[in-house]
Amino acid sequence: MAYTDWREPVRLLEETNGPATPEQHDLAILLGIPLRHGEHRKIATALLADRVEPAIYGREVSPATSQQLAFLEKFAKKESSFGGVSKRVASAWIDYYLAEQAIADLRALRLERGDRVIKTEQFTFEGESPSTFVHSHTVSSIGANGRVYFTGGNGAGGWPSQLRSESA
Repeated sequence: MAYTDWREPVRLLEETNGPATPEQHDLAILLGIPLRHGEHRKIATALLADRVEPAIYGREVSPATSQQLAFLEKFAKKESSFGGVSKRVASAWIDYYLAEQAIADLRALRLERGDRVIKTEQFTFEGESPSTFVHSHTVSSIGANGRVYFTGGNGAGGWPSQLRSESA
């Protein structure tokens, strides 16, 4: 679903980044998974899925990739280490951190349909120096995941971290 301003996407992102539900805590107790007080909902979901995957699908849980761990080390502020986490749990943490960034950026930008923004992207082509591309766009809508869509269709858009207000 897409929205005409930043408020509902921020509310939805905050909700999904919020603490684990009482039902998740109850299930964790049944499965013998120690959930921390205030565990994030996304992380609890991943931990619960990891616990039941072997019983349901008969396969072991995949460990986090080196790329996931490197990405997490850039974002982690309080968490000391992600060593030994599964691919699913690492993905949940990455999703959590990206959502937190989107929340902060959307709050700062306070975008609404019709606002003008500047999108900055940087690409590195093999064997060349990084190239920066800057384009001006008009906001069409904002997705529940925080992605900002531009007028003109074809899914054109950007993440709030790539954008700045044209009036700034």
